[in-house]
Amino acid sequence: MRKCFSVFFIFSLTVLFSCQQESVRIKHSGIAQAEIISSQGTRVIIDAVTPTNLTSPVTKEDILTVTHTHNDHYLPQLVDEWAAEDILLKKGVIEKNGVKVTAIPAAHNSTDAITDEGSTNYIILIETDGLRICHLGDIGQDHFTQEQLDQLGEIDICFTQTENTFSNMNMRNKKGFILIDELKPHIVIMTHYQERNLEYAMENYPFLAGTGDVMEFRKKDIPDKTIFLIIDKSAPAYAKIYNLKSF
Repeated sequence: MRKCFSVFFIFSLTVLFSCQQESVRIKHSGIAQAEIISSQGTRVIIDAVTPTNLTSPVTKEDILTVTHTHNDHYLPQLVDEWAAEDILLKKGVIEKNGVKVTAIPAAHNSTDAITDEGSTNYIILIETDGLRICHLGDIGQDHFTQEQLDQLGEIDICFTQTENTFSNMNMRNKKGFILIDELKPHIVIMTHYQERNLEYAMENYPFLAGTGDVMEFRKKDIPDKTIFLIIDKSAPAYAKIYNLKSF
């Protein structure tokens, strides 16, 4: 009996410890600026243009990524000064402390060429702690290519836009939502959007509000179907205006 209890106790502690270790912290600040921080503390910074809004100052231990060079996504001096490891405007992979970051060529508009280097937009895929997280940048393709879908696989959390004049993305063509439905991520966090996009999303998908601009995610907490989630500083206001439930 004692032996069974000891085994059960050790197993319980192991499960509890594993759950704690699998937590990933995500911060969304600004339009597209995002941080993904693994359970081991490795941080991936995407499209940082306001360093003062980061959870902590940039260091050489961080992985810096840029989806494209528009000034609301790219701060050259930040990358030039701090980037020890970065993926900038090229197809590539970085692996560090259990975190894998992949840059996948894409297009800012449907007429743009998709090339390994010099594409007008790159998708950033982060794999860590059992989660697959992607940032689509300002993707403006009418549809994903099959190669992109194969590389992305099943996405747990996706940062993406739903309206952008420079991507010819609006509520007339619903291109942003078409891409979301093709990818079928479990959680969508919008970057460029308007109120009409919010309202459309609320009418067609479950829509929840985060409890702050930094949230923890575990694989076991990821929903089975696509939901939309606001986790930036506007979340409390939108929760009150639209009576949104908390994630």
